[in-house]
Amino acid sequence: MTADPSLEKPSLAYLGPEGTYTHQAANDYFGESVSYISCQTIASAFHALGGSADIAFLPIENSTHGGVIETLDLLRLASPDNHFIRGEAVAAISHCLVAKKGTKWENIQTVLSHEQALGQCSAFLRDRLPSARLVKAVSTAAAAQQVLHDSTSTSAAICSSLCTKLNPDLVLLAQNIQDSAGAPAHT
Repeated sequence: MTADPSLEKPSLAYLGPEGTYTHQAANDYFGESVSYISCQTIASAFHALGGSADIAFLPIENSTHGGVIETLDLLRLASPDNHFIRGEAVAAISHCLVAKKGTKWENIQTVLSHEQALGQCSAFLRDRLPSARLVKAVSTAAAAQQVLHDSTSTSAAICSSLCTKLNPDLVLLAQNIQDSAGAPAHT
């Protein structure tokens, strides 16, 4: 006996891994009404639409650093027959600086994050870590995962506090480090 396909949850592709702001916003918006597909890039989440995913949940803009160019370019080039915007979710963003347990603040030489988060935290980085090298990652949560593999303990990531809950080997060094407190992001 096969399951009734009308009872299956729709699948939702998002910029992963677990712990990204896109994942968090999608979960806040849809809860358990969908099944989640973590994608490595915005483009892979977008292109999953119509294939492995019924819905693509993508970051489109934030109030301090503007549009997410990759998403806007994908929408601009998409076929209107199978790619369209159905809704919007607005999520407050609260960036944190995290590092692997044992990392000392004074030893941080590199800060990793998605380019949007690096831009949103530019004043904090300029004031508190002026000599740190800034490295772009495909997502905030991917940056946190990269920090876990830093054998020198000289890197930190800008991400959500959720990443410290998902990865117990990460510690929170600073909270609310974004230039504009609670700046909303649109997905």
